[in-house]
This record gives sequence, C-alpha cells and structure tokens, in this order.
Amino acid sequence: MNMDLENIFNLFGGGENPQPYTSKELGDIKKFEDFKETPMFKLGMFKKIVFNHISYKKKIIELFKSVKPQLDIEELEETGELVAFERGWDFISQCNIKEEDWRVGLILCNDEEFRVAFKLTIQFYQNLEEYEKCAYLKKILDFLQRNLDKQK
Repeated sequence: MNMDLENIFNLFGGGENPQPYTSKELGDIKKFEDFKETPMFKLGMFKKIVFNHISYKKKIIELFKSVKPQLDIEELEETGELVAFERGWDFISQCNIKEEDWRVGLILCNDEEFRVAFKLTIQFYQNLEEYEKCAYLKKILDFLQRNLDKQK
C-alpha cells in the first residue's frame, strides 16, 4: 500500500480553509477503507485495543480521582474494561481460521504480546461467564500456539 503518510490528516478535511479532495486523496481514502476490511487491520486493532485500555484506564482513573463529587472508581474501571474488551471482540470475532487470509494474518501477528492479548481477553470473558466467546478465542490461541511450535 502506498499511502502518502505526510498528507494523512488532509484526508479528514475541515479546518479553517477546507479544500475539496483531490482525486489522489480520494484514492487514498478508498485504499484506507479497503485496508480497514483486511484481517491484518482487524488483528492489529484487537491487539492495540486490549493493550491500550490498560494504560488509558490508569490515566482516566487518575483524572477522575480528583473530580468532585468523587465517582465510583471501581465502577469506572469495570465499565472501561467492558467497553475495551467488547470493542476488541468486535474485531477479533470476525476472524475465520478456515480462510487463508486470516491464517496468514494470524501467523504474521503471532508474537508474545498478541498471545497475551488473547489470554487477557479469555480471562475477561471467563469472569463474565461468556464461555462461547472463550471457546472461540481459545481455538484461535491454539492455532497460534501450533504454528509457533512448528516454527521451533
């Protein structure tokens, strides 16, 4: 993909002097929209959401600890986790290891952090007793482990 990263923000338009999109920029938008539908994008977003929610949660809790009247921090933590893991689920639930593109994407993303993201997500859904989601995630995690074992 040959997207001009220096002009990425021009794709969003707006600002003080909005300019009409050029045909090149419209092509870049189309490329990005196409990329958002790929397994690699969805797998990357799953991993990013799971890991970023941990750091964002810490920052948000610190911010809301100083709010008057004080908010229920525990409830805020639980809500933040639910939103993050459900958003991650939106991406990973589309994974189909029977399809070649998904298998290739999983193999390319197969690192320790990626597997930890699956383990954290499984643990989260176990606590909610959503065992169908756990089984689905475990099947993908097993696929990752088998492919890791083959590489050794």
